[in-house]
Amino acid sequence: MKILFTGGGTMGSVSPLLAQIDYLLSEHGFLPSDFMWIGTATGPEKEVIERYDITFKSIPAGKLRRYFSLKNFTDPLKVSRGYLQSLEYIYKFKPDLIITAGSFVSVPVVLAAKSLRKPVLIHQLDLRPGLANRIMSKFADIITVSWPELLNKFGNKKVIWVGTPIRKHILEPISGTLHPKLDLDDDLPLILVMGGGTGAVAINRLIGNALQDLLSRYQVVHIAGIGKKVEIDLNKEFSHRYWQFEYIHDDLGHLINRADLIISRAGIGTISEILACSKPSIIIPIPNSHQEENAAYFGDQGAVKVISQVGQSPLSLASEIDNILLDIKQQELLVNNASLLVKQNANELLTQEIFKFK
Repeated sequence: MKILFTGGGTMGSVSPLLAQIDYLLSEHGFLPSDFMWIGTATGPEKEVIERYDITFKSIPAGKLRRYFSLKNFTDPLKVSRGYLQSLEYIYKFKPDLIITAGSFVSVPVVLAAKSLRKPVLIHQLDLRPGLANRIMSKFADIITVSWPELLNKFGNKKVIWVGTPIRKHILEPISGTLHPKLDLDDDLPLILVMGGGTGAVAINRLIGNALQDLLSRYQVVHIAGIGKKVEIDLNKEFSHRYWQFEYIHDDLGHLINRADLIISRAGIGTISEILACSKPSIIIPIPNSHQEENAAYFGDQGAVKVISQVGQSPLSLASEIDNILLDIKQQELLVNNASLLVKQNANELLTQEIFKFK
């Protein structure tokens, strides 16, 4: 069976599909040559996909905006070019199925797939379906979803609740490249800060300004995002307790499982991995975005602590961190509530739906 995956621009639409690729490779005898990926030329996905020895193709990615922009006059041309290139890639690769978890780069791929009468599976992660998935859902043969609340969001389409696929190296962590350089202190709580696949400038600045206070009692690993590292002048007494990276892949599972607290954006893939690893977390959603709905849902379930980026100060962030790390009962409550929301066999359930197209 040959599968074409598509998505990119950010890691949000990429991570769950990588999790499924991991699972198919390790548990069902697939080879890298059985897969192809179509993504963006500038997103973070290309480097990650090529580590799997999977053929990667990029196409122009126009954005579908619901507001006035001069780019609205040029982006349709990008979509048209992406459609024509996708037709060529699909025709040559001859996949049995096209799978996407969203993103605008996937729209022309799905349109090309339907033109060539290839079946399409869409996975919906976020609790609010984005515009790209709403458009592509009209052409989908099946839609799988991460949460039961999504079962009635796509009209009369066939929708199956499978949960969120989790990457193997998150559930079965390895440590090989970064950890020996970290020299973590087993006696100090570890805070892992993640801003999402493309980083988060606001979180980077917030944590940077809070570090001098935090490092007196914690150690911090900070994933800032590609091209978004921040200059921080630390007191030499505590500088050995802080490590900053642009991006981490292989060791991410190890760090997530090693962390005592995780600070993150509210991308649904990241939250799913945090919940699957049963970690207390502070979630800071992007203001005025679908992430606020994601965060509110999990916050209402008592599985994460949600704080607003707007009006947040380094002092208030440090206080929230202390409230969790100094309160074992609150940590246990967050972890217990998180465990109730995770569907542990999501990868296999999604595999069962994929095999229906063999």
